[in-house]
Amino acid sequence: VTSAISNRPLVFPTPKEMEFGNTQFSVKDCISLHSNANDHQFIEFLKNTYGQNFFKGNKNYGFGTKCSTHISLDVKKPTEMMPQGFDPEQQKYQLEITQTGKIKIISEYKVGVLRAMDSLAQIFEHFGGELIIPHLPLTIVDKPRYGYIGLLLDVSRSYYPIATLKQIIDGLRMTKVNVLHLHLTDDDSFPIELPSFPGMTEHTALTPEESYSEEAMKEIIDYAYENGVKIIPEFDIPGHTRAIGDHPFLHKLMTCMDLIEEWKLPDNSSIRGGPARAVLNPTLEETYDFIDTVITDFRGIFTQSEFIHFGGDEVETEACWTTDSTIKEWMEENNIKDGSELFYHFQKRVGELAKKQGVKTAHWVYDDNWDLKWDEGSILQYWGDSKFIPKLKETYPDHQHILSVHELFYFDCGLGNRYGTDLCNPYQTWAKIKAFEPTDYYDPKDDQLLGGEGAMWSELNTPYNVFNKIWPRLAVMSNIFWSSSVAKPFNWGDIVEELVHFRDHLRDNGIPANQISSRYCEAHPHDVFDRYVGADFESI
Repeated sequence: VTSAISNRPLVFPTPKEMEFGNTQFSVKDCISLHSNANDHQFIEFLKNTYGQNFFKGNKNYGFGTKCSTHISLDVKKPTEMMPQGFDPEQQKYQLEITQTGKIKIISEYKVGVLRAMDSLAQIFEHFGGELIIPHLPLTIVDKPRYGYIGLLLDVSRSYYPIATLKQIIDGLRMTKVNVLHLHLTDDDSFPIELPSFPGMTEHTALTPEESYSEEAMKEIIDYAYENGVKIIPEFDIPGHTRAIGDHPFLHKLMTCMDLIEEWKLPDNSSIRGGPARAVLNPTLEETYDFIDTVITDFRGIFTQSEFIHFGGDEVETEACWTTDSTIKEWMEENNIKDGSELFYHFQKRVGELAKKQGVKTAHWVYDDNWDLKWDEGSILQYWGDSKFIPKLKETYPDHQHILSVHELFYFDCGLGNRYGTDLCNPYQTWAKIKAFEPTDYYDPKDDQLLGGEGAMWSELNTPYNVFNKIWPRLAVMSNIFWSSSVAKPFNWGDIVEELVHFRDHLRDNGIPANQISSRYCEAHPHDVFDRYVGADFESI
């Protein structure tokens, strides 16, 4: 509950255009909702979704029919939540509030209504038991700078129940993040039931109970869609596939099922680590039959997905392919000289299978494998260092890119690995993330950059700790790709004030977001964070 009303609307991510006045309106009773399309189901969804967001448990207020405050929705294409693709115009909205508290939302699609409602929920202030709309008259015209703003969640290394996934999706909607990328396969587990392989997760999940049935996954997909979030499934191949090899029928498709890597502990002890790693055999036709079947099953489950992510990084081509006598013999017969060429052969075959089924592909790219080729038209998700983004553009000019630069957007970094040793240090702070600017690397008039994605890998993350690792840092990343670029040096006092307000908004709505700073600094953001322009600091 806000203790004082700010001198400006605190909306996060920062709107593209916002004009506001200096008067306020007190909501007298209830708020009514009306849509130009008379879509009763959508209106009920909005009431159910935004009741807590707007009223924060104050029983004096709520949604009703005969109310003194009214929200009118003008949706140009009211039959669609959002179309295919990642055009920023999909999420565009206009929010108008008069001095008498009349609220109007104009959008092309329903998803624009959601973006406007989440902005409106942040504008409402609860003060002295009253629900107040300040800074009137107010007009916001808003859309994202980039059409793809995502979160990767690793559901292979840790299991997230349906209720947790829905809670995460709620947070994504409030943060104006429009993609949830599910990393479904890895050496640890492959936890999704596929219709072509009944009973598969009895072998490939962490436990049979920690898996997603086809019906459960469709429930998540539908929930995400109605909240303006698109689900992208990842079937990570040919590496990261040992769990698939645990299936007795699929074991024969694997090479080096027991490949281990020595790890050193702080006392210099050597351990085996685990799980062992394995790679699909690219020389077997049965491998491609399996992949084709998975694509078919994914198409049937993820019917609204824009593409299937096929992973493709960290493949042990030497240990698992070129030193295998049978594979080496096959390579010689097919004039394939090295592991990179064999990898391209594999990716080309996968691309052909996907294209045959009308599926667009995406892959991981790192800064140590510039020699790798990818299927034409595929999207490349880059997780290398930001300093090599120019090399990414130079090497793959004909592909669209998604940025997940690990030194900024890997939210698991800096907290150790599964063996108690270091992992991609340091911790990525919200202030460090804020300093990134996409147009330092990409021409804003060029559509090569789709957007950005934060990554929450789950070696050490579970439903018990994942929320305060994602938030508020994901909100800062979302602000980068949603909002217009901001000249440096930043007004850090304003940034902290806005972040604290949004963090409290998340907490009020069931998302246990982490601290921005200490309690004192959060309460006095301008005293603490505004630039010091006086005399030189004296050391104490």
